[in-house]
Amino acid sequence: MYTMLHSESAREDKEQVLSEVSRNGTLLYLAAPHLQADKDVVLAALRQNGWAIRFAARELRQDEEVWITAMQQTSMSQRSFGIQMPVTWFSEQCLVQAMAISAMEFQHASAELRSNKQLVLRLMESNPRLFKYVHPTLRGDQDVLMVVLKGRPGSFHGVCNESSIPWIVRANKQLVLAAVASYGADLRYASKV
Repeated sequence: MYTMLHSESAREDKEQVLSEVSRNGTLLYLAAPHLQADKDVVLAALRQNGWAIRFAARELRQDEEVWITAMQQTSMSQRSFGIQMPVTWFSEQCLVQAMAISAMEFQHASAELRSNKQLVLRLMESNPRLFKYVHPTLRGDQDVLMVVLKGRPGSFHGVCNESSIPWIVRANKQLVLAAVASYGADLRYASKV
């Protein structure tokens, strides 16, 4: 593919680079380092090709707007790019965008997000298997457990084993009834009390 970015002066010219990466995002690799660190240039490249994130400056690969743009354009999660930054999702918006691509991205959420009860309940409505990544402070929460038990038939035994307070779960009448309603055989794990 022909590009004007083969000359040193073109690689340094922001307008020229913007024009080129808007047509072919991966040409970001030819841009001068200071333009690979320019958020406007990087976002223009990502809007054309999310894979261009590989050529963005390291500090921009830690920017959530950059990640969201790359993920939206490619429908791939952060881990799919082979770049391990950021190691955790910091904002709800970025986490939700990542989870739209791969629900397992929840495991990489910050502790703050994994302990946000309203967010956890909303996300677990569509994927109760996320329970194993829920922050320990919410593992014994009745509302969280109720979502798991209603959404995953046969999960009562697993919840009792994963929960840090299994005796409370097994003795909780509402939780036992919810578990048994979705999978009758779960009654065998209920407390005898």
